[in-house]
Amino acid sequence: MLICFDIDENSNITNVYGGCPECGMIKVEVSEELANNMLNNTVPFFFRYVNDEIIVNTNAVKIHEKRTRITRIKQKLDETDYYTSRIMEAQINDETPEKKYLDGVEYRKRLRNEMNELENEIIELNKNMRS
Repeated sequence: MLICFDIDENSNITNVYGGCPECGMIKVEVSEELANNMLNNTVPFFFRYVNDEIIVNTNAVKIHEKRTRITRIKQKLDETDYYTSRIMEAQINDETPEKKYLDGVEYRKRLRNEMNELENEIIELNKNMRS
């Protein structure tokens, strides 16, 4: 199947179109499976064009996966925000907070640490993509 595309300064494929013979873009004949994957891909820069070959941009894929995980972590943090207020209420009332809320604080801490690690990994992957 014939596809057409542009590339940016880092050889990332952008603006993928199916078979446009007179468009002035780079034209490559690829398998139908690859064409469908490229045409239906909602995440930019999953593919690069290097030495007249289309290759998977593994750093972009990894970044996307890490961002997806960060989004899930943020959702879990949002879902457990009330733990903090329950603990504060108990302290204000000179009561001992329920164990599940105290355990939840540790869980939230682990989530934030994981999110920070993922964000640092994304920074490193971005640096590698530019070099």
